[in-house]
Amino acid sequence: SLGGPDTAGAGDSTLVFPPAVVTESAPPKGSAPAPRGGSTPKAPASAPTVGSIRVTAPAEATISVDGVEVGFGSVRKDSLQPGQHSVRAVYPTNIEGCDAASITRLVTVGAGATVPVQLNPRPCGILEIEVVARRGDQPVSGTIWYSVQAEGVTDTPRDTPITPGGNRDQPVRDRKVLAVGSYRLRVKAAGCADFDDAVEILAGETRREAIRLLC
Repeated sequence: SLGGPDTAGAGDSTLVFPPAVVTESAPPKGSAPAPRGGSTPKAPASAPTVGSIRVTAPAEATISVDGVEVGFGSVRKDSLQPGQHSVRAVYPTNIEGCDAASITRLVTVGAGATVPVQLNPRPCGILEIEVVARRGDQPVSGTIWYSVQAEGVTDTPRDTPITPGGNRDQPVRDRKVLAVGSYRLRVKAAGCADFDDAVEILAGETRREAIRLLC
């Protein structure tokens, strides 16, 4: 009837739900966060545990590290444990007693470091001197002294004595093994003028000097 209650849709009911809430669970304690953008995180680089030695030496020299031959001339040795290592360079020579032909050095290597080592072994030659000291026709008695010093060295040279033998008419002689290079040879005796001259020592050769002191 007119004016009666509106019953249209009286039997309809509408259910209203709250908006959905999406929650993200926190990763387990101690785990790495999930990557973003699809990229995989890189593992951190591990700290270096070994070091290296870089040797510079003449091309003819044999190089050894800790007693093991590693090459010739300028070489590099990797994968060395941190600590002290022995580096040796040996120049080939046929002269016995040539100390200059072999050089050994102790170096300390750190993890991740490359240590430069400069070694300069040299071959040797021989210097032989023969000295006569006379006053007029008579030989001078007493000790004859001589020194051999590398050119450019300013230290006071060390004199080596040569004592004449029983026959003073014969020259006195001596012999030295020296590294190749330029030297000053000085010879003197009491009451005589000093001898002073340059000599050049060559690899594997013998340099002979006959000297007469004026007394």
